[in-house]
Amino acid sequence: MKKYTIKVDGKYYAGEVSDESQKLSNPSGDGWYTCDGGTDRLLFSEKIENARVLESHANMRSKVLKLLDDMRYGDLDAQVIVIEEVK
Repeated sequence: MKKYTIKVDGKYYAGEVSDESQKLSNPSGDGWYTCDGGTDRLLFSEKIENARVLESHANMRSKVLKLLDDMRYGDLDAQVIVIEEVK
């Protein structure tokens, strides 16, 4: 099974943490909410050892959609998203 990392503007996607202080006025309704409109805050790192390794195309796709959703409804302002295969 192939494994991947995602880089956003040169930083590795490192996971998510619950952030109830961040409420969205126009939630997309596709399941990324912990409760009552709260979202998960995305974490990024410059160090590859902190990168979240994603296994399978389905898992990678899910995280890419999360990034795009956060760009649309959250505060992520990404210029470049790169998907790299882990060797």
